[in-house]
Amino acid sequence: MKMKDIVRKHKRELQKAQRSGNLELSSKAEQDLMNWAMDNGEVNTDDEDDFIEWLDNNLDDILKGRIREMNEARLSRKEQIIADAERKLNFKIKELQYLKMKKEMEAEGLWANIHAKRARGERMRKKGEKGAPTADAMAKAKAGSKNGSTSEAVKLSPSQKPMMKRVKARFPRLKTDTQQEIVMLVKPGSQINSRRFVELGQAYDDMDMKKLDALITKYTADDVKRRR
Repeated sequence: MKMKDIVRKHKRELQKAQRSGNLELSSKAEQDLMNWAMDNGEVNTDDEDDFIEWLDNNLDDILKGRIREMNEARLSRKEQIIADAERKLNFKIKELQYLKMKKEMEAEGLWANIHAKRARGERMRKKGEKGAPTADAMAKAKAGSKNGSTSEAVKLSPSQKPMMKRVKARFPRLKTDTQQEIVMLVKPGSQINSRRFVELGQAYDDMDMKKLDALITKYTADDVKRRR
């Protein structure tokens, strides 16, 4: 069965999976897709985890008609290699731009303010004086300036650890601390917030690191408000 026929046959079910982020399909839809993936060299084993990972990475393209049979592919092997290299390069450039922007924003914290005040010739408040930074705040600021980050390690609960495996597969190029943040936002409790997972995934697929960071900030602020 061709991919376009599979999509036509199971379109409603696949669209639901795309919206919700839940990739548990009916046995018939799963079998049709598994057979196609194995016949076309997309999945080389009958391991369900390999199939789920392939489906998670390609569901958007499947619904958009971008996944084709090997004999119908428009690009030559050489063109595919070039296209993949360009995509990876663009992603790396945006990733570096994002990290640079994040580092600059973190540099505007407490330690940077202290240096700026000294440069302006203003008097620093003495220890214990009203408005002076505490010893703990100074230590955190120094550590942040050395490590390039002022964020603390995120502790995942036992119920969140399985979600971390899925996040690592969906966002493989992100740093571990960012992946942990996503887990905390997508599964803060026992329920998975599928809408957030899908929106973050779309920003990641678009290689829009600025949007990804903005979504993480927004979701974090929403959760803080909700807990008050």
